[in-house]
Amino acid sequence: MKRILLSLLLVATGCAPVTSDQNSPSPRASETATQTAPTEVPLPTPAATPAPMAEMPPPEISVAAGAFGIQTTLRLKMAVVDDAVVQAARQGVQSYLQGIDMYRAGQSPVLPITGAFRDAVAAALTASATLGVTRQFLLLSLRVDRHLQKPWGTHAYADVTVTIADRAIDGKSPDQIETGQLRLTGDRMRVTDAWDADHARWFNGFGPLPLDQVRTEIVNPLGEYLRAESWAPLLAPRAWASGGSDG
Repeated sequence: MKRILLSLLLVATGCAPVTSDQNSPSPRASETATQTAPTEVPLPTPAATPAPMAEMPPPEISVAAGAFGIQTTLRLKMAVVDDAVVQAARQGVQSYLQGIDMYRAGQSPVLPITGAFRDAVAAALTASATLGVTRQFLLLSLRVDRHLQKPWGTHAYADVTVTIADRAIDGKSPDQIETGQLRLTGDRMRVTDAWDADHARWFNGFGPLPLDQVRTEIVNPLGEYLRAESWAPLLAPRAWASGGSDG
């Protein structure tokens, strides 16, 4: 009997329905997979534009009412007049005359000089012009009256007495002769001024200034100079360029 029950139990056990995972629907990948939120990439932060640095204002300047002396530490000095100085002065005058010839021939739009000296030369060219006559300046003679140097040895200026001929190229008109004094400045010896015999002064020069004018006009240049030479933390340094000069 036990043997029969055991057999039935085995049969019953062996015949029990078997559940197969193959027949059950598989879960969707979207249901089983872990949903990961997209990672947000932060945008680069734009670099902050630095605020412009403030400049140091010019100092307030007042000129003392009393008289005071001014002494320069770098003074011009009289220099010898040798052959090299004479040759440099001669070349400077010849270049000046060539520039005038190019101007009145229409080859240059401007005269090679400035200021009241330029105006006087332009007026003289108009007054001496002769219709149908083409002229050319010639340097007949030159004498260096004085020569001054800067403390470091370069030319400061030289005053020369010259005799100049304004000659007709075709030779059918007489020469126009003039003798006068010219001033050449800079290390390259350029003609920049002439002596005005009618008024006993240089065309581009100037005489003594009234004291009140000096007190008024010196304030702004001194303020700009002191500002250019000054600097303080957190302030932009003063930047400026020089126009350049001879010597």
